[in-house]
Amino acid sequence: LGLKENAVRKVTQNVESDDRGIWLSDEDQAKLFEFLLNPQHRYNTWWDEERRARRIARARKLKRPERRRPCYVLFDAMVDALLVLFMTGLRAAEVMSLTWEAINDTRQTAKVQQNKQGAGPTEQIQHKRIYLPEEVLEILGKRPKEGPWVFPSAGRSKQSSSGHIANLQDAWDRVRTHLNLPKVRLHDFRHTVACELASHPDGTVKNLQGAMGWATAQTA
Repeated sequence: LGLKENAVRKVTQNVESDDRGIWLSDEDQAKLFEFLLNPQHRYNTWWDEERRARRIARARKLKRPERRRPCYVLFDAMVDALLVLFMTGLRAAEVMSLTWEAINDTRQTAKVQQNKQGAGPTEQIQHKRIYLPEEVLEILGKRPKEGPWVFPSAGRSKQSSSGHIANLQDAWDRVRTHLNLPKVRLHDFRHTVACELASHPDGTVKNLQGAMGWATAQTA
C-alpha cells in the first residue's frame, strides 16, 4: 500500500498484571478448605467460647482482657458463601444474591441470572441453571431459612441495602492474607472449576458451556 512506517509500533501496550491468572496449588486449596471448614473460624463459635471464658473469669474474679475478634474469623454466611463459590465456580455476584426460591433440591440445581452485566434496554433477563454438588447442598441444608436470601447480610451495622451480602472480596482478602496464599482473585476460582471440568473425559465444549452457564460455545 506504499506505507513507509508501521504506525502500530507507536501504540503503547497495556502493562500485564501479575495479579491475573494466578492459581492455587492443590496443597494451597487443601489448606484453604481445611480452614473454611473449621468451626473455630466462624464468628458464632468464636463468640460462644469468648463469652464462656468471660463468665469463668468473672466467677473466679480473675482479670482477663477481652479479646477482639480476629480479622480472619468470619460470620457464617460469609464462610458458607465462599465455600459455595469455590465449589461451584459461580460468580461472586451470583452467590451473594442467591435466593432460596432459585434452588431446586430435587434437580440439584440453582437458577441464576444469565446476563452478568444486567439486561440492556431491549433485552429480557435470561436465566441459567447451575448444577450443585452434594457437598454444596449439604452446606445449604444447614443454613437458616429466615428470609428470601441464602446469604443475608449480618453483623452490627453490616446490613446492606439489598438485604444480602454485598461484598465477599474483603472477607477473601483477610482469609488469603492469614493463610499466606497467593494473590488470587475470586473470579480465578471460576476458571479453576472450568479447567477441572474440561479435563474430565466428558469435558466437551457443549458440556462445559452448560455446566458453567456460558451463553455461547465461543466463551466456553
